[in-house]
Amino acid sequence: MKRHADRPSAGPGTGTIHRPPIPYLTGIGEHGVFTVKGIDPFGRSMTFACGTDEQAMEKTWELQRRGFRDIVVVDPAGRELGASAFERSLDIDWD
Repeated sequence: MKRHADRPSAGPGTGTIHRPPIPYLTGIGEHGVFTVKGIDPFGRSMTFACGTDEQAMEKTWELQRRGFRDIVVVDPAGRELGASAFERSLDIDWD
């Protein structure tokens, strides 16, 4: 079994793609990130980052269609709301 030290170093000719490190997701622009959490039909907890409240609302609808349960949205201020409470909080005029 090869150990990490035995692997060729990254660089030209090694097939490794050099990418800058991914910074911790702290926010998109000045508005922050909406986080949508839910439990999939297999019981796994899943988390999704959304840049806008509209994307977060659409993600809750998608997860509900896919059979997720216990769906919550965490807004940029850190408040957790259930999917239906989050939708009501947006004051959308559907007419």
